[in-house]
Order: sequence, then C-alpha cells, then structure tokens
Amino acid sequence: MHYLPFLKTGSKRSSSACRIILCCLISFSAVIPLSGNELGNCVYSTSEEGTLVLTFTPESIPERKIQYNIEQGHKSELSITYRIQKNTENSLLMGGEHQEINIRRTGFRDQITGDYVLMLNEREIAVYRDWSLFIKNFLSPIVYPSRIILNVNQNILVKVRSRVIYKKLVPPFSIMYLIPGKFMHSHPWQNAKTEEDL
Repeated sequence: MHYLPFLKTGSKRSSSACRIILCCLISFSAVIPLSGNELGNCVYSTSEEGTLVLTFTPESIPERKIQYNIEQGHKSELSITYRIQKNTENSLLMGGEHQEINIRRTGFRDQITGDYVLMLNEREIAVYRDWSLFIKNFLSPIVYPSRIILNVNQNILVKVRSRVIYKKLVPPFSIMYLIPGKFMHSHPWQNAKTEEDL
C-alpha cells in the first residue's frame, strides 16, 4: 500500500498540468480562431487567352476590427491563398501539377497625411481621404488574372483559404519587437466554384 501516495501525488501533478494546457489552448483559440464561416466566395473562370482568372468576393469581414486596428496606427490585411491542381488522363496516378498563388490586400493610415492607403501585394494602388470609400474598396471583389494556361484536356481543382490579419506595428529596438506582432482570423480550405456552377 506504499505506492498509493505516490500515485495520488502524480495524479495531482498531471491534473494541474492538464489545466494549464487547457487554459493555454483556450487563450490561443481566442486570439487566433482556427475555423469559422468563410470570409468570402471564390469563383474561377477562363479568359479569352485561355488563362485562369480568380475572383474572390469578401463576405463576413469584421469591419469594426479592421477600422479599430487601422486607426490605432497598424495594418489590416486580407490574405488569399489559392492552390491549383491540374490533372490530365496521364497524370492522374502522379497527382497532377500543383501551383500556389498568394494575394495580399493591405490597408493602413498614413500617420503624416491622415490618408488611407490601399496596397496589393506590397504595391500601393490607391489613396483615400474618406474611410467609407476606403473600406468599400478594401472589401470589394479581388479579381486576379493569373498567367496559368489551361488546356482543354485538363481537369482543374482550385482550393482557397482566406485570412484577415491584424499586423501590430511596434517601433524597432523595443522588446515588443521580438514578439510576433500580428493575430488573425484564419479559415479552412474551401473548394472554389466555376462560373457555370453559380
């Protein structure tokens, strides 16, 4: 019967460790939700030149959080990742050809002029004085004409994952600079539809 206190002590330690891990997981999921409703709809089509055109229409985007983050002097970003798989009859056993495309639409406020700046893949595309006009364009459909050429004998599968990222900007040489300065709403992969499916 001498082993019972040892087991009792061990169970207390494992129980407290489980509580700590559970609290960490709850805190982590509160800051970075791993799933939820999709942030938008994705459709793909073929251009007259035979290339793939991707269109993402944002939905259920938390505008208030975007505005709060930007007004605090930080950046808000809509990040879209596409995975394109092209299969032919000869490549079915090999898994086909895979390509990945990343698109980032970023918004922030210029601290000197007070203007709202809109960027696409790190390139400035527009500047707005008014918030309502800025957020309207920030949440507008993203049409991306890719250079991927589609052949008639290819079957294509397009998957998309969307994220809203809130980048916290901190000054260099600050201890906060060492901490990952962003949190996000990340959503699971979903299959994109063709225009004919709509």
